[in-house]
Amino acid sequence: MMPGIRVLDVGTGTGDMALFVAYSVGPAGSVLGVDSSANMLQAARDRAEVLGLENVQFEQASGEDYAADVQSFDAIVGRFSAFFFPDVVAGLSHLRTLLKTGGRASYSIWTPPEVNPVFGIPRDALAPYTTGQQDPDAPSPFRLSGAGLFANVMKEAGYLDVIDEEVNLYQFATSRDAYWQLLSEVSGSFRQQYCQLSEEHQQAVKQSVLEQLSQYETNGVVRVPARARVVSGSSN
Repeated sequence: MMPGIRVLDVGTGTGDMALFVAYSVGPAGSVLGVDSSANMLQAARDRAEVLGLENVQFEQASGEDYAADVQSFDAIVGRFSAFFFPDVVAGLSHLRTLLKTGGRASYSIWTPPEVNPVFGIPRDALAPYTTGQQDPDAPSPFRLSGAGLFANVMKEAGYLDVIDEEVNLYQFATSRDAYWQLLSEVSGSFRQQYCQLSEEHQQAVKQSVLEQLSQYETNGVVRVPARARVVSGSSN
């Protein structure tokens, strides 16, 4: 990010991206993070205060219909949030109107669990004990996750010069048991499905996860690959 610009962070959560961008744009720039969760936003404000960042603010709002003046921002970022918009095309189109002339937006999404072990491991462990398939058009982390799908939606929403890049990430833990604890405590969707199982099936799911993790363990440290797409486009 260039120093001095104004940035909107859509679906900021606890402010990870907004705080990072605040450092990048410097005191002459500013960042506004929006999210629908009041609890997450309070955590983001607390973190900004601890870090002494005065150029970042947070507001409770839904990114897909956030009310702001047209052409308010030099850049927009959305970190794993846009796939939750009820209507992705409409949401992205609205956000495009908030970009200044020549402004650019970048949205990150996950790739499918078939090629994304961080999500594939728990999915495969749960598969024998869960039924039904999710509507591919329903809001979820894997909506529009196939190659080129989100880029096409951005073009439909009016973005130009669309670039679709795949990024390799990793999730670390000090042991397989520590990774299991992280998965079972942090992943709400996994925990919801897991808690509905019998004790016997819960034990089988845990064992499956631990066995799958062994291929990513080196000297006791677990390093599980994750893949994401960063799709960006300009306002005009």
